Amino acid sequence: MSVVYHIRWMKVGEIWIKYLSKDKPFSNI
Repeated sequence: MSVVYHIRWMKVGEIWIKYLSKDKPFSNI
């Protein structure tokens, strides 16, 4: 797996986590 591909997925995951935490906080889990 190339570095660019890995960095791209890290950014996607970061945005995804921010979206989920904004929708419903992980503190409930």
